[in-house]
Amino acid sequence: MRDRASLTAEFVCLMRALGGEDPFADALLSPAFRALGVAWRAGLTTGLPVDTVTLGIGPLVGARHRFIDRALLAALAGGAGQVVLLGAGLDARPWRLGAALRGARVFVVDHPATARLRAARTRTLPATGAVRVDVDFAGEDFGDALLDAGYLPEITSFFVWEGVSMYLPARVAGACLDRIATLSAPGSGLALDLWRPDAGSPAVRVVEGLSRRALALSGEPVRFGLAPAEVAPFLAAHGFDAAAVESPQGVPWPGLTFASARRRGLSAGA
Repeated sequence: MRDRASLTAEFVCLMRALGGEDPFADALLSPAFRALGVAWRAGLTTGLPVDTVTLGIGPLVGARHRFIDRALLAALAGGAGQVVLLGAGLDARPWRLGAALRGARVFVVDHPATARLRAARTRTLPATGAVRVDVDFAGEDFGDALLDAGYLPEITSFFVWEGVSMYLPARVAGACLDRIATLSAPGSGLALDLWRPDAGSPAVRVVEGLSRRALALSGEPVRFGLAPAEVAPFLAAHGFDAAAVESPQGVPWPGLTFASARRRGLSAGA
């Protein structure tokens, strides 16, 4: 893996910065993407159809982020004592949701190269107390890495698995969910997004195909997706009961499905 963030992680972080809901996103961007953000904002102010040209990715990212935030905040309000950002990329939640996360044990899990880069870019931000967990997902068990870092499977937890599942083969995505289940006490929660291949009208299907090609060209091809009706059975097969399954509304391209779920009432490690 190259010693830089993935292009999709950079682009998603840029969308959060442009959306105005994440004041820390700019700090996590590379100089090149900050410059792109300046040009993007200039285009918006001059009336250019930026969202149309970019297939509506900005509104889609914003909708996903808000859905996951709501699920996470509800879990914290309900007593979750641990939060795991799994495949965190350039997620700024440890800073942006710092007040809500105070008192919870937070683990930020990612590839060592991404973790080093995120640490370098956030040196000027205040310390959050989050535990950095470096793991090479290709050859290491992220569960073992979490346990070694002090994660306690008997505590009610919440996992954020955002922008990851679509880049994994179906078998690997299922295995990741199984591992999250073994790490989760009964009542623990999960929020994730899944690629939606059945995106509706012929025009939307064209956009879905273009999006797949763009991601493949970036070196991060889509390998897995589910229709909305398939999400709850998929989660159930891996130890989770769906709490909410939503398709984004009011966006040019509903290319993702958002889901939150709760661990079934089994003993941790079952």
